[in-house]
Amino acid sequence: MGEAIGKILPLAIAVAISPLPIIVVVLILVSEHASVKGLLYLLTRLVCVSGIVAIVVVALGSNEAIMERHEHPSGVAIGLRIGFGCLLLAWAVRKWFTRPESGTPPEPNPILRHLTDISIPRSVLLGFLFAVPDLETSSLAVIAGLSIAEVDLSVGQSIGAGAIFVVVATITTIVPVLAYVIGGAKAARHLERLNVWLVANDNTVMIVLLVVIGTMMIGRAIETIAK
Repeated sequence: MGEAIGKILPLAIAVAISPLPIIVVVLILVSEHASVKGLLYLLTRLVCVSGIVAIVVVALGSNEAIMERHEHPSGVAIGLRIGFGCLLLAWAVRKWFTRPESGTPPEPNPILRHLTDISIPRSVLLGFLFAVPDLETSSLAVIAGLSIAEVDLSVGQSIGAGAIFVVVATITTIVPVLAYVIGGAKAARHLERLNVWLVANDNTVMIVLLVVIGTMMIGRAIETIAK
């Protein structure tokens, strides 16, 4: 289990520090009925990320022919890592070439411009959108599931490793929501300051994150081939 945790922790941290899901939870927490909407957004993200990891672990981990755990590196595992790694690097390159010119204030992310009025049903939808269709979150959850499936674990150990990934990956959603539920308006003021910084630096953080994650995935694939 320790081997699996060592593989998935960097992936979970990468998901956790992705700016957009944090910005969204802050916007939810400074709106009306913030506690209910924040908890629904959090619960939806937890369920969706857990579902992605579980599906991959069950689908790949149960198929010994696909995973080829023992003597030979898995072609599926190598292909997924290289594919997702290249995709993330291409995304980083695109964001670099479309970044604002020096001295020009960054434009808000197009997604954020549509979040002026977040209703309770919309908070659930956002929890889904920033887990499943969100390339960064979903691709890293897939690779985390793959990393767990590659290690010969019991069902209980697989569940434990998956739970660790999900909690760490969503910790930057869990903490603000719990802080608001406990601290109320006082917590909201601190969250607004965090939101200002994240919106201003969203593009830079995302480029660095995508390059690091993409390179890490491709490097892991190369390491597997070399064994």
